[in-house]
Amino acid sequence: IPPVAAGIFFTSLYNMYSTVVLFYKKTMYIMLSTAIAAVFNIIANYIFIQQFGYVAAAYTTLASFIILSITQYIAMIKMHGSDNIYDEKVFIVLSIVIFAFVIISNFLYSFIILRYLVIFLILFFGVHKRQLIKDTIMEMKQK
Repeated sequence: IPPVAAGIFFTSLYNMYSTVVLFYKKTMYIMLSTAIAAVFNIIANYIFIQQFGYVAAAYTTLASFIILSITQYIAMIKMHGSDNIYDEKVFIVLSIVIFAFVIISNFLYSFIILRYLVIFLILFFGVHKRQLIKDTIMEMKQK
């Protein structure tokens, strides 16, 4: 499930980038991005499901969503220029954090007590540092 959840984040990035491309009415780029990601997904599924089973499908789909968001980002830059609409640094940091959670959750899957301890620590940190988190989010909104 962790790679599927991470895929939702990259799908959201794709949707944000594609709205800019749609604004410029260049839907050919959306079609190309989708085709590239779909072909990759089919080929990767064919290769990796045979070797690793159905779990590989989650990871190949995650990789496809990453490809989809990156290609759509490139299309957005091509349409809009180097003027940043979104704060890419935030997206890069979030991507790294999400990858870390995917890796950590895979390692913790067999250790139920450790898994709940990590969840508790994350919740504790979120409550303890809620003002810092709130201030950071408000600062990002103002940019």
